[in-house]
Amino acid sequence: MSSYWEQRFLDLWLFNESKDKRYLRQMDKRFVPIRDSISDSIDIFLNRWANQDKLDLDELRLLISKSDQQSWKFTLQEFRQKAIDGGYDDELNREYFRSRISRLDALKSELYIQLAEAANQEDKSLSSHLKDQFKETLYQTIYKLTDNGAFTLPINWGKYNADKLKIILSTPWEGSNFSSRVWGNLADKLPDKLTQILSQGAVNGWGIDRIKKEMMTGFDSVAANRMYTLVQTESAHIAEMASMAGYRETNVEQWQWMATLETHTCKYCASMDSEVFEVDGNQDPPPGGSHPNCRCRSLPYIDGWVHLKRWSRNPETGKGERIDFVSYDDWLKGQHYQANNAIIGMKTVDGIEIKQTSQHLAERTIGRSVSPSEIKDALQNPIYIRPDKIDSNGVSRKYVGLNVSVVVNPETGTVITTHKTGSRTVRKYTKEG
Repeated sequence: MSSYWEQRFLDLWLFNESKDKRYLRQMDKRFVPIRDSISDSIDIFLNRWANQDKLDLDELRLLISKSDQQSWKFTLQEFRQKAIDGGYDDELNREYFRSRISRLDALKSELYIQLAEAANQEDKSLSSHLKDQFKETLYQTIYKLTDNGAFTLPINWGKYNADKLKIILSTPWEGSNFSSRVWGNLADKLPDKLTQILSQGAVNGWGIDRIKKEMMTGFDSVAANRMYTLVQTESAHIAEMASMAGYRETNVEQWQWMATLETHTCKYCASMDSEVFEVDGNQDPPPGGSHPNCRCRSLPYIDGWVHLKRWSRNPETGKGERIDFVSYDDWLKGQHYQANNAIIGMKTVDGIEIKQTSQHLAERTIGRSVSPSEIKDALQNPIYIRPDKIDSNGVSRKYVGLNVSVVVNPETGTVITTHKTGSRTVRKYTKEG
């Protein structure tokens, strides 16, 4: 593929990515009021039932035991169906519903009500975003493959009307469609998660400030972060469906898989890099968006097109860039080489000279998105050094850094492995320091 054509499709990918980022910024704004509302509900509950700044464990057990479990499960199933059908407002005000649940279940149901409203809104917003994504990608793919509209093809645009797009969006893939995933991330799992944290806080004697902090952290990790992943994954999947439709409409017979050149590309996508597939063949290619946050994409494959450049994410800066064409395997070897050059020959803060690295380190560096500069920083500026540990594999010493932790054999100077340093570990050792 010439640089001219590559740039066209790279522009399309970047355009779709910018639309996703815009949607996520808007979603963040929509999450602010629901987060505030949940925070207020938790405040009211904790202040009502807390005893001397702590939730009383005996009282909490009593509240839970008062719940009529069978009636609650039946009512909740009915209620959730009402919510999905849009009838939860009337149901909320019925006296029999309120009277058959315990106080803790009442909090759970209140959270469910609020999150059901958010799920309904996000379901509609995401549906609109994905429809636009499909149409824009389809039209742009056809436009670019017809040399910016220099010639026309007899395309039946009626195949891509609103009803057809609705069917495409509602078709399950990987077990469910995006709508059920929205509900699963927001309205179904989160109330249980938050009330589990509440019970855990009572058992451990946490103060109400910590309980609330943990619950709101749970909201951010379960709701916001998972919704980010959902939007990016569904968008990539829809974009690939639209690309395939564009290939068929322009009589492109083959396409080529392009694994993203970045450190956390999955092994399956990487193993298929540069392979060519038939548009209507029986092969089993990796579908775009087949796993969370997949950034890999297809390109039309046409005889005479020669690859000159491809997109890559710089592991040090985290920024995307166009580099000379190279296969994923060769790019990966280059990352290993750069990592070795960066750390071999250096000395740790306690004088150990790094002489070699293990293959395990190379795999972990790529798989866990660890950069050479982070490894160097951990070895030279650790916040904690774990005493030597001896096992069947020999001697190991761990250097805990602010960003990553690195394990070294102090006798051989071999860097064995690395991993991201957990936030709790950082707080523990920076506090002790």
